[in-house]
Amino acid sequence: MAYYGTLAKQIETVPAECIPEIENYIGYVLYRYNQNPPKKETPDLSKYFGSVKMRSDALSMQKEMRDEWD
Repeated sequence: MAYYGTLAKQIETVPAECIPEIENYIGYVLYRYNQNPPKKETPDLSKYFGSVKMRSDALSMQKEMRDEWD
């Protein structure tokens, strides 16, 4: 990836006394990543939207709405 090259160039411009702090931060980021690895399954979005329940069948929802209007 091009990001690695850009990151390496940026790190090369950092004063030597700052390198241990960068190394510690990268270690922290890797630690956090390993604590919560990305999941293949669909994430549970309820923590972002509260208790909103999504209906799986939109056609049945439309039918219910039409029945309410009649």
